[in-house]
Amino acid sequence: MTAAETQPKTGPVSDQPDRTATARDAWGLSVLGTVAVVLVLYSYLVALWPNRQGETFGLVVVLRRWVNEPLGIGADFGFVGIALLLLIAGYLGARSMDLEPLGRFAMRILVMFYALAVFTAGLAFLILLAGGELYTAPADVDPDGGSLVATALLIAPVTASVDAVPFAIVLTSVLVFLIVAILCRPLARIHPAWAILTQILLCAVPVFVGVGAEGPLRSFGLLAFLLPVVIIGQITWSVRHSTIPLWLGVLLGMTTFQVMAWAEHSYRELLHWWYPLSAVFAVLLLLLALNHPPRFGAYGVFQWFFDRRHTILLFIPTIGWATQTASTALPVILVVVLGIGANLAAADAYHRFIETGLRRLLDRARSPGGS
Repeated sequence: MTAAETQPKTGPVSDQPDRTATARDAWGLSVLGTVAVVLVLYSYLVALWPNRQGETFGLVVVLRRWVNEPLGIGADFGFVGIALLLLIAGYLGARSMDLEPLGRFAMRILVMFYALAVFTAGLAFLILLAGGELYTAPADVDPDGGSLVATALLIAPVTASVDAVPFAIVLTSVLVFLIVAILCRPLARIHPAWAILTQILLCAVPVFVGVGAEGPLRSFGLLAFLLPVVIIGQITWSVRHSTIPLWLGVLLGMTTFQVMAWAEHSYRELLHWWYPLSAVFAVLLLLLALNHPPRFGAYGVFQWFFDRRHTILLFIPTIGWATQTASTALPVILVVVLGIGANLAAADAYHRFIETGLRRLLDRARSPGGS
């Protein structure tokens, strides 16, 4: 989903929401997408990578002491950025399901997500082949061929023992959310709240089941832990465009959040990271940006980051991390600049030469003159 998708559309469907409101949403979402990307870049390439080399920037120490610890924001703001991306995906996903034919929307998401996943898995393979280092989960373990294939198929968060591109979990989470939302779509004919409530229950099941399990079931439970954030984005769209009343949206949002809060105390992998609290801050930022959209969100730099947000995210543990690891002979500050620069340049190249081309093919396929 790109910045273009936040813009008003021509045709009858665009008359359903107010066009001015949709344009104002675009300003806020562009800023949020930029903030999300910057926070994840900071967390992993500016804070975490130097820390693993035995060095820490003074700015990182100050922020940890005076911002992260007092506010309870863990992972050096990284999860706040991830949560913002998930909220945006839920918001735009709900918008697209309301305004686009479901088949067209599903095809666009599948093509764009899997193209990026396959490309990133290929990059990871080439980096490993050249003797480079990736940021993996768990750390310092080289992924095997099966892990790379699982990454390309967007099932690594559930099936792979080593996640070659950990941030691909964002794409996987969005896909699972969309599958569940589409399956629950018929219930919206009764009332939209019934569809959302059923989504919450379906997403809660793997979280509860995974607690006492190991292997793929537990991994799927950890993946489902992220789905409440996406659903809150969906609820936000529904409330803002009067699909459901505010009081009901708040009630559904609180119910969704309880699943996430319960999971934090039930999974040892989630303890002491303060993920639900970070998600709360992300939700507050989303509401602030949508209710008071900054006009500077229309500037090109924010649109640039927004359009490339998923690509930048997946290139952090591959191109960004490998570039910095290969440049350790240089001063740390220069290494970080090189890593971020390589990440952004590669993301821009992918957007220009691959993503844009795929979008044109999809547009031709659904145009009257297409196949």
